[in-house]
Order: sequence, then structure tokens, then C-alpha cells
Amino acid sequence: MFSKSSQYVSIIRYYNQLKLDYKQLVNDDIIKVEQSSFLGNGNILPQDVVYKLKILEQNEPQTFISTLCDSTEQKLVLKSDLANTDTNAVVSLNSEYNIALDKSTLFETKYFFEASGIDYIYSPFHILNLHCEQNPSASTLNGLILNNSLYILILNESNQIVYSSIEALTSFEEIQKSNFYDNEIFGQKLFDEIYYFEIENIISSVLEKFYETKDKLFIDKVTILHMIKQLNEEQINTLHKELLIEVNYHPISMDDYMYELAKQPLKSQRSFIKPRKKEKSKFVLFSLLALTLMITFSAFYFYN
Repeated sequence: MFSKSSQYVSIIRYYNQLKLDYKQLVNDDIIKVEQSSFLGNGNILPQDVVYKLKILEQNEPQTFISTLCDSTEQKLVLKSDLANTDTNAVVSLNSEYNIALDKSTLFETKYFFEASGIDYIYSPFHILNLHCEQNPSASTLNGLILNNSLYILILNESNQIVYSSIEALTSFEEIQKSNFYDNEIFGQKLFDEIYYFEIENIISSVLEKFYETKDKLFIDKVTILHMIKQLNEEQINTLHKELLIEVNYHPISMDDYMYELAKQPLKSQRSFIKPRKKEKSKFVLFSLLALTLMITFSAFYFYN
């Protein structure tokens, strides 16, 4: 039996950086993992990243590249409700909800990867939902911070989604452009203070809106997932005291979740686009050639 090799690459745009994660597999077993970061804040993929991806695909034709679309122009829609497919690309989130993403926004994401190609595009809601499925916690507000947005899902006592939203966070660039910015040290301190108060205000406001329509359900825990820690333990404890609710603030490996999404069978895929056609792996082609030669020589000796 011949080995089957493949490679999964996830690319996350995080502020002015592109974070790449590479996982090499043989027979679905991960044999190598690498990460790298590149600068990139334009509208197209930087040439050094394009070159890196091309080399990866040359070495392993069965390479699948995935990314996240972190636009605020997306929302959850019940599968029982019809989303406008003329202006939105619609994909499944779970058994109850779809995600509707503005088609022009999806085009911009695909255009960003035009030079390299892209196989899968997911929503941050896919990541947050997968986390909730793998870590069920009833009656909770769950948030995922990515760049300048906080993606929120509220689960009821049966771990079903009953509320969703995307909330804006002030960026450091906005602080730099404000009249309050004097220098980088003061600016960072100001950003940290604003960041904390925004998180507190968002959670309070979302819960207030939620209780206006779901007054029989009490949320007893808040979980916020992050890529880079911005809140310290003192601030988290203060959040707990101010909100009178348990607050958890955890790091999340976005790369691993994206890998899990990309590894799903095609019929179960939740990507906004279909993967590109792949060439056969060089190892597979070599194995097939070797098998053909073995059969040919065996037949030759048998008949002679």
C-alpha cells in the first residue's frame, strides 16, 4: 500500500502581518509543522509570500491553502430563512445556521490571493462555532477577537446559538491619528485602557440587548478567545467584578482550527469557495510508475 502525502497551509491576516502555518501529512498523520510571518497590509498578496507558496506547491502538489474573511459584511442566518443569494454568498455554519457574506467582499478576498490561488475561505464564525462544538458550555457568551472585531455567539442551555453579532474595536492606528496621541509609549497605554473599556462595554451592551428578547435565559459565563493577549489578570478580574459574571480569557490556535475545517470531506465543506484542482503528488506518481514497472517485469519473467 502506497503512502499518501498532502500539505495544509493556513494564512491569517493579523493587522499588518500575514501569519502562515504549514502542516505536512503522510497518510493523514502530521509529520511536520512550521510557522512564519510576513509583512503585508496592501490589497494583494506580497511577492515574498507568493514565492513561498509556489515553492510549497512545487514540493507538494497536494497543497491546500485556506484563509479567513474577517469582514463585518457577514451575518448568521437561520436555515429556515431565505438569504439573498443575489448579493450574498451563503455557506453552512452548523445544522441550524448559514453564514451570509457579501459577494463583493468575497471577491476582494479572492483577489487578494489571485497571484497564488486559494482553496478555502472561512468565516471567523466558523472558528468560534467549532470551538463551541468542541468545548460545549451552556448559557454562555462566547467571543473571538480578530483584528479590530469581536465576533460573538451566545449559546442557550442546550448549547444552541440564540444570538450573534460582530462588534467593532478601536484600532491602534485610530489612536495614533487622534488628538490624544503624544508618543508611542503613551499611545500604547491609552490603547490598552480604551481596549479594556470597549470589551466591558460591548459585553454589557450585548447582554442588555439579548435580555430584551430572551429574558428567561440567564448567561452565567463569558469566554473571550484571542490570538495575542491584551488584557492582564487584574483587568480580567475587574471585568468579573463589574459584570458580576464569570469571565474567561483564553488564547486560541486559529491555525489548528483552520486545519480541521480544511480537512473536512468535500461534501461537508463549509468554505465560501471550492478548492482548486490538484496535480497528483510526485510521490504518488513515482509509486505508480514503480508499480507499473514491477508488474511489467514480473509479466516478462513469467512468460519467458
